Amino acid sequence: MSKRKFSGDSTQATATPARDMSTAQILTYGQHAQLELTPVEAVLCRLLIDVAEYIDKSPTQHAADSELRLPDALAQSKIELRFTGGWVRDKLLGVGSHDIDVAINKMTGYQFGLKMEEYLEIPGNRQRYGLEDDDSVRTVSTEGGSPKGSGMASTADARHKPTQQGLGGLHKIEANPEKSKHLETATTKILGLDIDLVNLRKETYSEDSRNPQIEFGTPKEDALRRDATVNALFYNLHTSLVEDFTGRGFDDMEHRIIRTPMEPYQTFKDDPLRVLRLIRFASRLDFRIDYETENSMANKSIQEALRAKISRERVGAEIEKIFKGKDPFKALALVDRLGLYDTIFTDPENAVLTAPDLNCWQQTYRFLHSTLCDTDQDTRSLAGSCARIQSKLIRGSDEIYLALLLAALTPWATHQAPPTGKPGRKKIQPMAAVVARESLKVNKKTLEVIMGACTNWEETSKLVVNRKYSPKEEDICSETIDPTNRSALGMVIRRWGPNWRFHVLFALLLDLKRIGNDIQEIRDVLASYEAFLQHLEKLGILEAHLLKPLVDGNRLCKELNAERGPWMKGALEVVVEWQLGHPNETDPQAAIMETLEAFYILEVCIRNCRYSPDIDNAAICSLYERVSAAILPRTDLVIPSETTQETPSRELKRFIVISSLGTNVLKYLDEILPLPDYQGHVGVIISLAAFTDIKDPWASEASFTNATYLLTKNHSLITKPHVLIDHTLQGLIRPLFAKSKHPEVTSQGRRALQPPPRIQYPGLIEAEAKPWRFSKIYSVTVFRWALQILKESLIEANWPLVIPPILTLIDDDSPDYKAKGCELLTILLTATPPALLARTGLGEVFYDAVMPCLSYLPSLTPQDQSLHLLGEAYPALIALSRVRYPSHDKRKDRMEMLDQVLRKGVLKGHFHCNDNVRITELLVNQLRLLINEMGLWSVKHLKDVTPLLSDILSDPFSTAYPPLIDATIQTLQTIILTDWPRIAAHRAEVLRGLSFCWLTLTEDEPKVQNLHKIKQGVRDAVELLKAAIRSEVDIDADIKLLVQSDGRLNKLFDL
Repeated sequence: MSKRKFSGDSTQATATPARDMSTAQILTYGQHAQLELTPVEAVLCRLLIDVAEYIDKSPTQHAADSELRLPDALAQSKIELRFTGGWVRDKLLGVGSHDIDVAINKMTGYQFGLKMEEYLEIPGNRQRYGLEDDDSVRTVSTEGGSPKGSGMASTADARHKPTQQGLGGLHKIEANPEKSKHLETATTKILGLDIDLVNLRKETYSEDSRNPQIEFGTPKEDALRRDATVNALFYNLHTSLVEDFTGRGFDDMEHRIIRTPMEPYQTFKDDPLRVLRLIRFASRLDFRIDYETENSMANKSIQEALRAKISRERVGAEIEKIFKGKDPFKALALVDRLGLYDTIFTDPENAVLTAPDLNCWQQTYRFLHSTLCDTDQDTRSLAGSCARIQSKLIRGSDEIYLALLLAALTPWATHQAPPTGKPGRKKIQPMAAVVARESLKVNKKTLEVIMGACTNWEETSKLVVNRKYSPKEEDICSETIDPTNRSALGMVIRRWGPNWRFHVLFALLLDLKRIGNDIQEIRDVLASYEAFLQHLEKLGILEAHLLKPLVDGNRLCKELNAERGPWMKGALEVVVEWQLGHPNETDPQAAIMETLEAFYILEVCIRNCRYSPDIDNAAICSLYERVSAAILPRTDLVIPSETTQETPSRELKRFIVISSLGTNVLKYLDEILPLPDYQGHVGVIISLAAFTDIKDPWASEASFTNATYLLTKNHSLITKPHVLIDHTLQGLIRPLFAKSKHPEVTSQGRRALQPPPRIQYPGLIEAEAKPWRFSKIYSVTVFRWALQILKESLIEANWPLVIPPILTLIDDDSPDYKAKGCELLTILLTATPPALLARTGLGEVFYDAVMPCLSYLPSLTPQDQSLHLLGEAYPALIALSRVRYPSHDKRKDRMEMLDQVLRKGVLKGHFHCNDNVRITELLVNQLRLLINEMGLWSVKHLKDVTPLLSDILSDPFSTAYPPLIDATIQTLQTIILTDWPRIAAHRAEVLRGLSFCWLTLTEDEPKVQNLHKIKQGVRDAVELLKAAIRSEVDIDADIKLLVQSDGRLNKLFDL
């Protein structure tokens, strides 16, 4: 052991030094240096030594029992006290510290703390050390246990406010056999210093845990168990000496080296968390890690032990300390160089996770280093841009930590985690967010920052880099601000929320990672981001997310005479958008009028003139037309279905508010002055009809209800031929579909004998050929409404008007529009006379058009679109079979058609998609409808459908999606009722499926809600089967065999 004396006196210090301890001399680093104790530290030393003497004079009095056994050799020795760990190291480095670890040779920390309480309770002792008279000493146990004779108080009392001259409460950290056996420590606050009291100890590790067995140890054993030699220096309070029991601590301090006291491989094997602790100390102290220690840290078995033995909460805590330390960039460089990235930043639950590409990761944290520190030689020429960007994006210590975390996660930015959640509702999360949550256990607020950055970085990058916000552009540098640009960008900031700066930073880091080391490209990207931020600052929207509406919800409701509801959120956002476009406007009334256009004025007019005898009829009619034109859905509200976003766009939300108010205005106008004749106001009809399908994205509950009410109320006026036919079908629908005619139909609505070749529309002219899809997006909904109210006589008279649009829709390349076409065909066929269909020869044309729709299955077709299309195609084919083959003598032809639908649709579809529960549920439901339609003709399919249904019911995981079980049971019941004369031959398959289903339901019933209803369905199916075949076979014998194999089937068969 090496000792270095802290006193200018060359004589050995006594056990109770009476001299002034405020300064002491140490021989270190080859020269004389002064280690200065503060006056508070000197008083603390004197207090602790006096407590030690007090204990030595009363050895028979025990402070408290302890599970830690005291060796006999130590029992007779005197109390020795040492300051250990970081305080000694920091003092040698000239750094102040408020945290002091006090090591005791023969007592646990809690036992010593209780004795200190006892000593200070002696009258006059507190005043000797300048402690306040009214500061009583309290003992707190985390387990709620109160040592005998101690003054026990609540935790709140124990944590009273410390003062410069006060003594805080004593807090016991109980022994925890699961974490660190027999280790009892105590914490307190004395004279403003945080004190940890703990015994000197020896540690013994097992192979599978970092939590050691603890026993009393010698100073050397305690020093050797520590993570680094520079942390193993002790200050002996009795001798005033700094002690180096490892023999290397002083030299490593002098040469600024981090190394382990013992052999590094075994040190890390015992406690792999020391790998991260050494990285933290190296980065905090600016020391280097010695070669042998680094090699062990890079060892794969050590990294595997770090994965297996250390909880991710501890890993996350160390990373947070590193990132909040003095030089986190040195730590990231060490992680990179030692190959520790995959060990630290990973998903511990995913054993087959592919490691990310780290080739350009260095570029991201080096840029961040140059931004925050301006010390990187390679990027110093960019310091000006970096500093200006940093001033806008990173403004405090918490934001620095989050910026470092984002930089650390950039290698995962383009990766997606495997989908999670229930079938049909699975969510795909960014892998960076999963790593942060699972590997580092970050808190919810931090995770929100990471999720937002990962979700929006691509949009941010395109917004910044593609727009080229060059400082040289006049429209940016000029004094005139473009209000539209301000409004649009401000709403983007609001959508990103309070963490938008991190979204921009993450996008910047990823753009730099993509570029690599090309200085010119780096300079260009930095210039774009700097100009973008300057642009936002010039527009005054850096804090747009904090902007509050000029009008609150209560006033908005009052002004519009409307009830509170979900519409208010969208309306208030529209108000904010108007404010962003009018930064100098502060009048709330202007916000209402401008934002909601003319509707505010209309509402006021209606309220004022509703009961007035003097009504300007011409003005009212004008209002009808103005409002109708304003609420007509526009092309920019929705985008093609193949790329439809999950959430409505800002424009669509705004339009929904406007249309809800607008249809409400039309309802009020109808109360004031109903239109006597709609012939001159077809625009009103079309606008209302545009909201008659609640499935349309622009339709709200309010607009749908208002439109349906008005159209129903005025049904007799609207359905007049000159209104419905001349203006709606002839004037609107026919011209829109004129350029996209179906080639197999003539202009008279008959089958073409020699169809012309199909026309393929290039993307550039498709919008011109299909205005019903790209321009008048509401036209299909209006056509649907017109078909629903057409009578049979009108259908035949206007057959050429309705057939081409329907076939055009079914023939479209969009699954959603195909589904609309199938729905319209079903509506048409319900009112079509069979003779008309036969005379025009379109039955086969409809069949050939709809049958291919049955093959639109996942994964080539998105699941939601497939469900939509199949859900409309099957009913259309069933309706077609009824109209095409209505008479009994055509029954065979009808059955052959339905047979093809069942084979090519249901059976083939299930073969391809049997792993998709939602598609399977739909197919099973359609199978039930087909069986009902076919009757006994369906017996030929029993050999195929009964094993299919039985396999679904036998699936042990079927309860994961109960609707599929319910649909299958209902279909099986239908088969038994319909095909009962032949079901006996297939009873084995039926019983197999029902029995396995019953057992699965019984096992999972405690975990899954509402399974009792499905179980009743299984019982009903069994009873139907018994009744259907009991006269033919001895089914009771089959049932007894099943019950003998598994007694749980007793309740199913009521035995």
